[in-house]
Amino acid sequence: LRPGINRASVLIPNCKDPSLKLRYKVCYARILDSKRKFLDAALRYYELSQMDSRHDIGGKRVAEEELLAALTHAVTCAILASAGPQRSRVLATLYKDERCSKLDMYPILHNIYLERVLRRPEVSKFAQTLKPHQMAVLADGSTVLERAVIEHNLLSASKL
Repeated sequence: LRPGINRASVLIPNCKDPSLKLRYKVCYARILDSKRKFLDAALRYYELSQMDSRHDIGGKRVAEEELLAALTHAVTCAILASAGPQRSRVLATLYKDERCSKLDMYPILHNIYLERVLRRPEVSKFAQTLKPHQMAVLADGSTVLERAVIEHNLLSASKL
């Protein structure tokens, strides 16, 4: 699938069909997510969530629910991304987006942004929203979520 998206990326700039461009962007974000490139996926999903729902794309309007779903995916991927300055910038952008305060996962986003130590109940609640590839077991035996929480909590504890 990766070679197909690479070939498509060469052709998309010349494409005149807005619905095809949108489909490409959605597919690319999903592929980054499935390949565990969570920071890049978060940026792509966030870009998708910022589309104007009032404009027609290929004769159809983008539903507000689809924009919120993209925003939810952006938050999820940002939380799962490895700790670092780029992740912090993405989290800040998401935290400042007023739409995020309406999401079910806002409490964990809030605590991560404020660099608070994450507790087991909020992590467990967040884990229930993850897809199987986001709960994959890594080479060291931990899951993607466990790794992200450990990195975050170590960073938070170091700032106490």
